[in-house]
Amino acid sequence: MNLAKGTFWQTLVLTMAGACLVSSCHHRSSSAATAVPRYSISVSVSGLAGSGLVLLNNGTDSLTVTASGATAFSTSIADFSTYAVAVVTQPSAPAQICSVINGTGIVEGVAVTVPVSCGTVGTQVGRFAYVVNGAAESVSGYAVNSTTGALTELVHSPLAIPGAVSLRQALIDPSGSFLYLLDSGADRVFAYKINQSAGGAVPVSGSPFLTGNTPVSMTFDYTGAYLYVANNGDNTISAYTVTIATGELAPIIGSPFKISGVNPAPRQIVASGAYLFAADFNTSSIDVFSIGMGTGGVLKELSNGSPFATDTGPYSLAIDPTGSVLYTANTGPANAGSISAFTLDLSSGILTPVAGNPLAIPVINNITIDSQSRYLFVTEAAGVALYPIVNRAIGALGAPVAGSPFVTGVNPFSVTLDLADEFVYVANEGSANVSEFTFSPATGALTAVAGSPVSSQAGPNSIQIQ
Repeated sequence: MNLAKGTFWQTLVLTMAGACLVSSCHHRSSSAATAVPRYSISVSVSGLAGSGLVLLNNGTDSLTVTASGATAFSTSIADFSTYAVAVVTQPSAPAQICSVINGTGIVEGVAVTVPVSCGTVGTQVGRFAYVVNGAAESVSGYAVNSTTGALTELVHSPLAIPGAVSLRQALIDPSGSFLYLLDSGADRVFAYKINQSAGGAVPVSGSPFLTGNTPVSMTFDYTGAYLYVANNGDNTISAYTVTIATGELAPIIGSPFKISGVNPAPRQIVASGAYLFAADFNTSSIDVFSIGMGTGGVLKELSNGSPFATDTGPYSLAIDPTGSVLYTANTGPANAGSISAFTLDLSSGILTPVAGNPLAIPVINNITIDSQSRYLFVTEAAGVALYPIVNRAIGALGAPVAGSPFVTGVNPFSVTLDLADEFVYVANEGSANVSEFTFSPATGALTAVAGSPVSSQAGPNSIQIQ
């Protein structure tokens, strides 16, 4: 696993340096003994027709791309370090939307090439949206107008899920090929292959796949090779390998993995780079697990501090795209709602509380972050509020954006952005509809799309953009 590799290299470097000191081998350069290998981070861009595309790695290394093909960032990355590639400026003339595919991860002894796919506005990126209707045991499918952001229901929608008892979450794999649905009431994951031209979906062979007791949350690792499911009923995390060609799931050896503590009751999990995080509601804490990329996706809880204390009752997590800041939505004292923020040490997985936290923010359901780490989107009773991330290094939040909270339907449950951060969608569980907004990254303002909200079936609680 990654941490084991890191420990090996650290031990090797220290052993070599120690041996030199003991034998007084002054002829050997200390810099040669302690040098850590570095590897290039490149992008492979396809479909680029416009000009002005600018990408950023780890928030500092900027790269202007003028044509399709492979291009490297100027700064190489040390072995076992994190990379995070994101779009800063979309191309124009013609206007295009470029999307980074699997843009975050860990360097593991080889150079890294990150795919970037570009499509002309109105033709490609963000073509379909899928909404889980938790009270109707169905999924509503929509075509996305990539010029206006408007959703138009597909002709074969809604898709009934035979045998479903309590659908809770939808998740699309990083390739955009498969849709996974979590059934909390029947302890299963349903898997469907997405029709790339029409948006329909057909069951994957072997679906549904069994989980632990009362599954409540799913996440992929950054490669899409592993799927993890948090089980609230038995305090475990089920882990699966994903067959990339077919979408089938197979349990990882050792799965399910136990979460520490007495009845922690995980509510949501997220993964970033080499780590997976679980919000434990009953113990008011976050568990941190290392993801063993070299050991078949095996999870191992950190021994250096995990679990880490939060405010009362954490139930939703959001991590910035660089993997350096984690936020939790909590019930808070007297169920008034709060947000806790932590910085993450990428080399150790240790979480450190941000000064001044928790913040008394009246969050009621899920939270999320845009792909450029500019704003924290918070569901509140009257709608969705945006809080600017004013200092990415420490995760500090500013005052809410003017106009917050932006009015949605009843009981806004989850917030999702399209791949290019142009549109924002809110699943309103209480009013059986989806609010649609255009998003201004410069100001954080949300503007309702004409015709918003669009109807769904009963109890929409999760939305995914393909």
